[in-house]
Amino acid sequence: MWDDLKRQRFNQLRGREWKSALTEEEKTELAALTQELYDMEASYLQPATNRLEQETARRRAELERALERNRRLDTLIRRKEGLLARIHAFAAEAEAEQAALQKEYQALTEEAEVRR
Repeated sequence: MWDDLKRQRFNQLRGREWKSALTEEEKTELAALTQELYDMEASYLQPATNRLEQETARRRAELERALERNRRLDTLIRRKEGLLARIHAFAAEAEAEQAALQKEYQALTEEAEVRR
């Protein structure tokens, strides 16, 4: 537990460290207090870290689903573009055939009128 006494000692040692006045024993004590502080912070932050990891995993899965949906939509778009190209080609062919039929019909009807 980090109490007022430890906090005061930590601050005292840090002050001495800034002045470059620590003994080897004090350096060891400061390192131990610093590690204890880091461990406490890590323990305190662990639930938040776990939530962030879960949220990140959830969002990654969501992103993968969106990317897969986009790939499937891209495939559908390409298929529709192919269909549209085939429809345009068919329409052009049908128009050409209709024009050829109309031309033949006109030729036949003109020929029939000439014979009358």
